[in-house]
Amino acid sequence: MTQPPRPGSTPPLPKVARAVLVSVLVCCLIGLGTSVVALWQQRATFNLDSVWQGELTTTVDALLDEHTPLRSFAVTTWGITDYLLFRQGRDGVLVGEDGWLFSDEEFISPTSLKADATQNHLGFTCALEEVVRVADTLTAADVQLLIALLPAKARVYNHQLGRYNVPATLTPRYEQWRQSLLARNIPTPNLMTPLTTTSASFLRTDTHWTPTGAEAVATALYTYALNEGLWQAPEPSYVTTQQDSREYEGDLLAFLPLGIARSLGPAPDTLTLYQTQSGEASSLGLFDDLTVDITLVGTSYSANPAWHFEGWLEQAFQTDVVNVAAEGQGPLQPMLDYLTSSTFTENPPQLVIWEIPERYLPVQDPSGHASINPSGCP
Repeated sequence: MTQPPRPGSTPPLPKVARAVLVSVLVCCLIGLGTSVVALWQQRATFNLDSVWQGELTTTVDALLDEHTPLRSFAVTTWGITDYLLFRQGRDGVLVGEDGWLFSDEEFISPTSLKADATQNHLGFTCALEEVVRVADTLTAADVQLLIALLPAKARVYNHQLGRYNVPATLTPRYEQWRQSLLARNIPTPNLMTPLTTTSASFLRTDTHWTPTGAEAVATALYTYALNEGLWQAPEPSYVTTQQDSREYEGDLLAFLPLGIARSLGPAPDTLTLYQTQSGEASSLGLFDDLTVDITLVGTSYSANPAWHFEGWLEQAFQTDVVNVAAEGQGPLQPMLDYLTSSTFTENPPQLVIWEIPERYLPVQDPSGHASINPSGCP
């Protein structure tokens, strides 16, 4: 009769499992050996700084593309080594404390509000002028503008950055933009407070916020709009209910090529799904005009239904929200598209909420000046 394992001991692996494990280890060793050879060939170009800054990983990946048919195994092996020994991932991610991942886009300053790379000559003054133009266009159509300026995840969760720091040049960016917009009479509430005082306002493994963070911002926007006379308190009718919870692997995990060792990396997030509905039946007839009270414009923070920002706004403002946000285009292009669409020209809303993440904003020029209509702006 087979004896049970002793307390504290590990049962032996089945033969098949041992064979698979040995095969995987052999492939990993081959990949590691190739990585070492490729690295040795470039040893003179590296120092300790290059290791911490992630240059080592980029160069090894390029070498493996040229020198090995077992690239997938070698890259996975190097990814595991890079993460376990140096707590680094590929270019695009910074590994913080306690499984928190951050996009490296939050640590650099873009030179334009536009997502189009051909517009990189634009700076702070030109980007600010773009926002003012939008505000003027809406004002001319008798539409109120409320900007939801979202602070960067690295700013809200700076205590989870570990060995990284937000560059000093970017530290004042959020308030610089907010104060510049307020100086031009563009309503822009401070959303740092609701996001920092709300538990789990951003996902650990993703660049985006959680539904909880989106709810806190929606509530803050409503309170601000009410206090500034941009909105009047309506009768309550919209109710939000929790639907389900599921495991969610954030977009930043793609920058950690751990392969079979995925379990050694940060654990996936838990995402809660919600639904917002109105308790009132529509009274519109077939030929009645649809009245639009609020239009939401923005980025993937607004466009992705997983964060439920549109629904939280409907609950906070107690009205339908038309969502024209788009993913992958930055904050400006969806707004320009909306202003030239029949959706806006034929049926302008009472209020436009424009969601703009901080990481898309260039920093103020060193002189501190932000004049409107500067020369050189398109």
